Amino acid sequence: MIRFSTLPIRTQLLMFAILLTLPALGIIVYSGLKERTNDYLKAVIESQRLAENLADKQEYLVREARQFGRLLAELPEVRGRKGDRVRNILVSALANNPQYRNILIADDSGEVWVSAVPVTGKYTVADRLYFKNARATGQFTAGEYVLSKVAGKPTMHLASPLSYNGKFHGVIILSLDLEVIRSTLGSLQLPANANYVLVDRNGIILSRGRELGENVGKPIKSEDFTKMVEGPDKHTYEFTRKDGERRIVTYRKLRLEGEQAPYMYIRAGMSIKESVAAANRQLFYNLATLLPFVILSFVIVLVIGKRSIADRVEKLQDAAHQIADGDLEVRVAPLVRGGEFGELALSFDHMAARLGENLADIRLAQHHIKSLNADLEQKVARRTAQLEASVKELEAFSYTVSHDLRAPLRHINGFSAILNEELGSDISPQCHDHLQRICDASNKMGMLIDDLLEFSRINREEVKHESVDLSKIASEIVVMLKETEPERTVEVIIASGLTAEGDATLLRMVLQNLLGNAWKYTGRNPAALIELGNCSIQGEEVFYVKDNGAGFDMQYKDKLFTVFQRLHGNEYKGTGIGLATVEKIIQRHNGRIWAESIVGKGATFFFALPKAEISADTA
Repeated sequence: MIRFSTLPIRTQLLMFAILLTLPALGIIVYSGLKERTNDYLKAVIESQRLAENLADKQEYLVREARQFGRLLAELPEVRGRKGDRVRNILVSALANNPQYRNILIADDSGEVWVSAVPVTGKYTVADRLYFKNARATGQFTAGEYVLSKVAGKPTMHLASPLSYNGKFHGVIILSLDLEVIRSTLGSLQLPANANYVLVDRNGIILSRGRELGENVGKPIKSEDFTKMVEGPDKHTYEFTRKDGERRIVTYRKLRLEGEQAPYMYIRAGMSIKESVAAANRQLFYNLATLLPFVILSFVIVLVIGKRSIADRVEKLQDAAHQIADGDLEVRVAPLVRGGEFGELALSFDHMAARLGENLADIRLAQHHIKSLNADLEQKVARRTAQLEASVKELEAFSYTVSHDLRAPLRHINGFSAILNEELGSDISPQCHDHLQRICDASNKMGMLIDDLLEFSRINREEVKHESVDLSKIASEIVVMLKETEPERTVEVIIASGLTAEGDATLLRMVLQNLLGNAWKYTGRNPAALIELGNCSIQGEEVFYVKDNGAGFDMQYKDKLFTVFQRLHGNEYKGTGIGLATVEKIIQRHNGRIWAESIVGKGATFFFALPKAEISADTA
């Protein structure tokens, strides 16, 4: 085995350069893989959150439909089959309930005798599954995928039986608009690759979320449907779509009261490739950034090794051989000057006895260097351990907030809904108000948890500088806001060609908060106006979001970006964290943000983002 000390000096220097590069390479690879894992886990949590929200929305629609069916069944006009009066009631109810495509009532033979949407000819539902189940069990039930004969669009029917004095008299049929819950995608502010699919009890696709109409009415892959049927009520796993894309999906089974078999399956998913793409790009970028420095270090080692060390050592070796041969006239000092080698040359010239002393000095210097390296390695190890401990603490905190705190909130919501449904009309208005306040408070707590988690992640997110199309992002956000409140009429003006240098994901959060606030605080203005544009202030490009909403008192402007500070109290929904998050993101970009407002006349939020500086080494 070759000993390291016997290798040529240039070889030793190259090996030292490689050894010094390995820790940096290891840290980059480790950090990149860890970030990829974190992004993967984040996608898992987001898919679970989407599935839970979709399930809650669907269960809420079913509860409303059950209560609405019971209410209609008790109307004297329905009991007496007064066609024109009942039709007017159904038409009015359909106009006030956009979650239904149609409302129909059929008699005990299945023949429809009244419909909110006019039908031509005889229309019977006697062959439909929901009619058969309602007649057989006398319970509220659901159907399966069907293309509505009246609306001509995919739907699922919910049926509430008409039973008087223990006798079946027909069903009230509520035709669901399966695209109603699509607004959940916009309200949760999820990545563009997030989507969901609704599947009926037979494995037929009811809705595809963002992918409108694609494969609706067709069965999903049999192995995937079997996995959901035979699996637990909810489960998260990896899934391969027909187009070959790998996704993280979470499914939920939905059942009606009194039924064992699920009537619907909700599956929410995120693209694995898209979820970890940012981490993969960052890892590649870091490795590519390290490579030039590695090559440069090798070149420097070779040059220094030859000129500063190898060539001078050869001269000293020649001199040593000549002195050993007895040539006392040889002079090395004129040939080797400066540094330790120059001193060594002087030692050859003046006295051989000082050779030992010089060698001792060299050994002492080497020992000191090794000690310094050892101390440095210990400090790096301690700092790395501290950093890893901090990361683990943050991960533990995030896990506690996103899991341990959410479970009690879901229980509060669930039991409150059960109490409200079980007590029904027996509950006093005061108790109903108490239950509603409990639900509102738990929902607000859930929003607060989400905002706190997002706020805590801001400092941990690495800011990536790229060209960001603010106009495009703002347009996407406005579309989602309009889908959330389609009944509102809001004029939104977005200047074209607005671009900035910064992190696309973080800047999207800035626009989501500012445009979301503008949308919220113009809610009481029938002529609402929101504007995104830019201007120049003292030669600096400044972006602004302007509205004609409630506004705020400028004497409180210093509290505007403080966590939990809300200038409008409980008049508007919110957690008081959004603007604090916006300010932190702008500060991470070395920018600044401020606001101007007049109470009752709206507010304008300005923010400036400096151009990213590109060093000569990376240009």
